[in-house]
Amino acid sequence: MCGIGGYWGAPPAGDGEGTLEALGAALRHRGPDQGGRFLDENVGLAIRRLRIIDLSTGDQPIAGEDGRVVTVFNGEIYNHADLRRDLEQRGHTFRTRADTEVIVHLFEDEGEEFLHRLRGMFALAVYDRRARRLLVARDRLGIKPLYYAETPDGLMFASEIPALLAAGASDELDDDALGAYFRLGYVPSPATCYRQIRSLPPGWRIIQEAGGRRMERWWSLGTAPRRPVPRTAGEAREEVRRLVEESVRLRLLSDVPLGAFLSGGLDSTLVVGTMARLMDRPVDTFTIGFDEPGFDETVHSREAAARFATRRHEQVIGADALDVMDDLVGAFGQPFADPSAVPTLLVSRLARRHVTVALSGDGGDELFGGYTRYALARSQQWYDAVPRPLRAAAAAAWPAGLRGAGLLRIASRPFGERYLENNALTTPSEREALLAPDLAQAAAANPYRLAEPLVREMQAGLRSVEDLLRLDLHSYLSDVILAKVDLMSMQCSLEARVPLLDHVLVETVSALPLAWRMGPRGSKQLLREAFADLYPPAIRTRGKMGFGVPLGAWLSGPLAGRLADLPSAEVVRHGPLRAEGVRRLVEEHRTGARDRGRKLWSIMVFTAWWARRGSRRPAAAPAGGLA
Repeated sequence: MCGIGGYWGAPPAGDGEGTLEALGAALRHRGPDQGGRFLDENVGLAIRRLRIIDLSTGDQPIAGEDGRVVTVFNGEIYNHADLRRDLEQRGHTFRTRADTEVIVHLFEDEGEEFLHRLRGMFALAVYDRRARRLLVARDRLGIKPLYYAETPDGLMFASEIPALLAAGASDELDDDALGAYFRLGYVPSPATCYRQIRSLPPGWRIIQEAGGRRMERWWSLGTAPRRPVPRTAGEAREEVRRLVEESVRLRLLSDVPLGAFLSGGLDSTLVVGTMARLMDRPVDTFTIGFDEPGFDETVHSREAAARFATRRHEQVIGADALDVMDDLVGAFGQPFADPSAVPTLLVSRLARRHVTVALSGDGGDELFGGYTRYALARSQQWYDAVPRPLRAAAAAAWPAGLRGAGLLRIASRPFGERYLENNALTTPSEREALLAPDLAQAAAANPYRLAEPLVREMQAGLRSVEDLLRLDLHSYLSDVILAKVDLMSMQCSLEARVPLLDHVLVETVSALPLAWRMGPRGSKQLLREAFADLYPPAIRTRGKMGFGVPLGAWLSGPLAGRLADLPSAEVVRHGPLRAEGVRRLVEEHRTGARDRGRKLWSIMVFTAWWARRGSRRPAAAPAGGLA
């Protein structure tokens, strides 16, 4: 596990060594064990390494036998032993035991198509010195992040946004992306809040050479090889169980201590239970609890820990946990409103005291339909039986202030728009009151217009709950869930592995009928049945809880004082937020009229990010505008 960066063309300020030094310094937390650089005529590569496999000879960059191909790599290739045997039979000689060297020799033999041979999580750069060609690529599901900036003189890339800014990328803001943040609570890939910096979408690659630059998708569910589909639900359960166990086993490969996050939900319990059956020692498990009973899952995590005889490590947190906000803002480099980043960072800190690798249960909800929003979307499908003009007319005729007006408005929308509005961070009226006019206009547009082509196409044609799962698998999963897990764990120099997102498992499960995956009542019936003997009864039958944070209670109680300062923050006085809109949300929460915890948290994050980056508003710009 590492942090990587580099450039093609003329480096910023004409200083290649300085650019690589800046990239490496900004990524040191991702790889405190070793730093390396490669510098050629118009190409530079930087690496910060966290040693996981081959602790003595696996330092990077790594080159092939003749030095023609050089690579830096972040991630793990779980089938590297099989690939190594194949490559050795072809005549290749290995100098290390590291999975990184497999990448070099595969590229030498197969060129850019070698990516299809890799089973794992990765962001990588491979440079062919003879052909003067640079390949930059990201894994299929986006488990490992990769950002790039197209500069006037070439291309820069790095594992994190702050590294690109430190190396000289422009920090000019993108109003459309910030508008999307206030609609979704995050910025959808490939956009970021900076115009010049983009996120390389999952399953995409960049090929840069003297003649130009190509950006192309090398994997998606629609183009992936078709896997054999089980003929019955019983066969599906057997195949899913086999693939999950295989995936967990592959992710136990490590030369350093290894454990797992354990919330007590279905997915983390499944991963820990499978680990316990495969390992010859107790599993170290790590749990965060809350001082608010309605959000605390420790009773379930303790039950699972007892069932599998794990070495349990637990921490219960209170409102002072939100003091990590500056750390979150610094890690993401842009506004990110998912409050579960707080416990994710804290559980990563807890785990890093004992292990260097932790397995996580993330991905199960997108694969098996675990989110309650999928059940809601399915329950609302009957709306579509009523002609849309009739629904629209009923919504227009119903007085706005009367009970049911909001429901009628949502019912009048097409299926895809309904899903977006059901899960929006803010309502249209809230955005108009809260945001400056230019930002409110940007937030009113469909935020997926900023997303990569496949997501845009899917969002435009959403017709079913199955379409929603595919949409989230290609967007929400990488932009929110995986970004959160990677950035929070790597802030602590901890490698997080996600066995439920093994691409063979994903491709197989995605081909199954939704009725098998979710079941008639929803919430991952296939998993519950496939591992019925593994789950403790109380966990197998419990509903979805999620990694929620008691923001409402904390902001009404011990942190109420923080809200009083929001309407007068710098981002309100000289930035894109309106004092009256902020004040209204604060007052509604303070009086208990409505729980505005999530909305206020998003404003607090935005305020902290704005203060961190420094207002760039010109003296002559009108108040409330973005600079």
